[in-house]
Amino acid sequence: MTDPPSEDPDPLDELARENEVIGRLDERLGELALGLRTGTEPSPGEIAEGLRLFEQYVGVHALRFDEALEPEARPVAMSSCSEHLDAIHQDRAVLPERLAPVRTALGRYAPADPERREALARELATLAQHEHEKLDYENDVPLSCLRAALPDDAARRVARTFDRTQRPLEDLEGHIERYLHREPGKATERFPVRCAHSGCPRRSEAESYPAERGHLGIRGPTGWKVVPRPPKFTGGVVTLGIDFWCPDHVPAPAPAAPSTLRGGPGAEPIGSEPSTPSHGEVVPPALA
Repeated sequence: MTDPPSEDPDPLDELARENEVIGRLDERLGELALGLRTGTEPSPGEIAEGLRLFEQYVGVHALRFDEALEPEARPVAMSSCSEHLDAIHQDRAVLPERLAPVRTALGRYAPADPERREALARELATLAQHEHEKLDYENDVPLSCLRAALPDDAARRVARTFDRTQRPLEDLEGHIERYLHREPGKATERFPVRCAHSGCPRRSEAESYPAERGHLGIRGPTGWKVVPRPPKFTGGVVTLGIDFWCPDHVPAPAPAAPSTLRGGPGAEPIGSEPSTPSHGEVVPPALA
């Protein structure tokens, strides 16, 4: 009598699926490098956000690989497979070091400076190529060699250990999907707005876009004034408000915005996810 099929997902299939997500992010980094060379003009914030999402997602993936898969895999894997597990572990451990020169080039980037533009494009392309090669290696060697070696009971234990990181993984994948559905170098999203002046019927469209340091910017319609309101704190939740004033009306004086809204030196976005519309730097460059 055979055992009934397990309801737990195959952990090796899950790791391979995560590599597909990493691969899509890696392709975007390559697109950004190409855009720098062809005039697509990706913003520094767009590049910074891609690097942040890449590092965070790969970090969770590596944690699942190291803490869930390896303890079960090493006792049963062929000796030749262990060296490949080591190679993947060592490569992921130094990811921050590989990202460092890209972030350094990003900090020095100036759109009008051809040398700095090319330096950033080169570092992004080098990173993207390395990660592409390592993804192929992880899928083709260590994951493949474990498929025949990992017993069903061990696979079930690995799958259940994955539960500890399932929530942050899914949260990151939601942000990654939104990030990848943007057209590189273009506005994130257009949305309708109306004049904040009481009784004014004028309406138009504003747009959100990736701003500096991975924050989200809001750009008002041409000729309109965009004014952030001080944040409200209710039940531990921070709500940011923005008023749009049409060219026919002058906004009333407002209290000075806190530094996180003014984009002052060292300011960080309010909230834990600067890439989402409800948190982040909301004042466009024109108001800085």
